[in-house]
Amino acid sequence: MITSGKGPANMLEHKATLDREVLTLLSENDCGGATVARFQENLRRFAAGEEPIVLPDSNTAPAPEAVPVPQQDFAALMNDLIVADARSWGINRFVRNSVSETTVSATDDWGRPRRIVAVYSFINGWNNRGTEGSMTLEFANGRPVCMIFLDRPEQNIVPNEDIVVAYEGGKYTAVD
Repeated sequence: MITSGKGPANMLEHKATLDREVLTLLSENDCGGATVARFQENLRRFAAGEEPIVLPDSNTAPAPEAVPVPQQDFAALMNDLIVADARSWGINRFVRNSVSETTVSATDDWGRPRRIVAVYSFINGWNNRGTEGSMTLEFANGRPVCMIFLDRPEQNIVPNEDIVVAYEGGKYTAVD
């Protein structure tokens, strides 16, 4: 718990305490879970000077209304997210537009994806051969919040915010 106080030593103590609390929050909550997604959104709102998300009292909260979920081009979404992440890859090179076998493996109560898995191709930098990988995209409240690559399962990668905003704005809505 952070306490009040003044001076540089107290500021360092506050930072150390905050660091421990954030690590505890992340270690005790799933990357794709609602708690971390709410924390991320509240942090964004705080930085923007907006009001935070307040959890309603469970006794008084109205039931959410079902909203039709439009068809999405999840292969294009996954492709764009991998392209953005691949900019940080040191050795391997993503093969653009190679995303395939895109599967919604879990949905929430409103039919929105909770988890999507896709296969993609990349050039292995060690032997210059084409290789397949897979990526799981976790959602919270209909929002992409976490990417997990098969070859880096211990890393929970936050998706590119610009792509997430574009997704929420309907960029990946499939056209019939």
